[in-house]
Amino acid sequence: MEMWPEVDIEEPLPPHYKRGSGRPEKLRIREVDDFGTRMRRPGVSYRCTKCDKFGHNKSVKVLLRIQMLLREMYVFLTFLKANFV
Repeated sequence: MEMWPEVDIEEPLPPHYKRGSGRPEKLRIREVDDFGTRMRRPGVSYRCTKCDKFGHNKSVKVLLRIQMLLREMYVFLTFLKANFV
């Protein structure tokens, strides 16, 4: 025995997808203990594309270079201050 009567209408469609405004968020690579959609694989080590060494990537290399230049500028300025002031 059918409880509902048959109706002659079209099947309902899902709602249209609307893209959100603005730039989409970047999915950062998460550490092994973080939870998220993109995760770092355990046991895989990443290699720098500039120096071909393991343990860091190219962006870390740039930051280290900037840090080294700032340290050299600080040493030079303290040398000038000690000798000429």
